[in-house]
Amino acid sequence: MTLRRLLPSLPAGDVILAVGILLVEVFAATQARAGDGSFSAAIGGLPIPAWIALIIGSAVLVVRRHRPLAVLAVVVAAYAVWHLLGYADGPSLAIIVAMYGVGRYIADLRPSALAVIVATGVFVVVAFRDGDPMADIALAATVVPFLPWYIGRRVAARQERVRLLEERAELLERERATELRQVVEEERRSIARELH
Repeated sequence: MTLRRLLPSLPAGDVILAVGILLVEVFAATQARAGDGSFSAAIGGLPIPAWIALIIGSAVLVVRRHRPLAVLAVVVAAYAVWHLLGYADGPSLAIIVAMYGVGRYIADLRPSALAVIVATGVFVVVAFRDGDPMADIALAATVVPFLPWYIGRRVAARQERVRLLEERAELLERERATELRQVVEEERRSIARELH
């Protein structure tokens, strides 16, 4: 089976987004390690499990439109593994994009909200385990998961309204065309009657 059959057709923008997030996450992860050394030395010093977590956590974003819940699960798992291994500055940008994807592409509110709540629970547990300050824990429990999810929900609702308005406009146009045809047909019949 070819790779093209395994993966849905992927928009180039999603691939670019995933690569961009990977680059930003690698840069952020290596900044803490760079210290006085060079950036290239910090990249080379990034452990293989860290690379795997960053690559997987970013790569899955290419299917966020088709499998948003699975993408969120993988990204959250990569985040949890990152912190369990004791690395600093975890892959949080991918989480924001995954949360947006769940809000944007899952129409049913229940599974969408449940996924955000479960992911939030993971963030809070990881933050407590890492001994983060309460302000960071509060941020991990509120703004980070819910703001992108809410924005995704709002975008989805707006696009649905636009779609419904377009459908209504098309329906009105068809009705108007039908009425116009009926008027023309009635006028023809009237003229035909007058001629006979």
